[in-house]
Amino acid sequence: MAVKIIPADHNDASRLVPVGIRAFKHDELHSRLENLDGLTTAELDAHMQWRIARNVRRMAGPHDYWYQAIDTETGEPVGYTGILAPEKGKTKGVFSSDIATELAMPACINKEVHDMVAETSDRLRKKYMGGRDDYWCMSS
Repeated sequence: MAVKIIPADHNDASRLVPVGIRAFKHDELHSRLENLDGLTTAELDAHMQWRIARNVRRMAGPHDYWYQAIDTETGEPVGYTGILAPEKGKTKGVFSSDIATELAMPACINKEVHDMVAETSDRLRKKYMGGRDDYWCMSS
């Protein structure tokens, strides 16, 4: 497979979300955060729409740089990554509290685990990074 790297933005979120879901399908933490087994079609659609809306918001940052890896034979995305500019006082990434609170999480998200990971991330960032916001980088 040949791959080309091209810029991505919030308009690509709906094509990229399935790539992220596949990438973390067997990840232990991810499997504790989300349980997609046994969901109805409507519940799976609600989950997908939540993930897309979350990524649209994450990918719309004015100083963020997103890229996608495209299979040159099929034209389909096979990976993506974002380099996120720091925002003073705001955590960037999947567990960002401003993103999580503005978008209602679907029932398949284990809120207890989500909140524990967010709190731990914030606490460790303050402990080891002194509250610095200039190291966050998302990768899928």
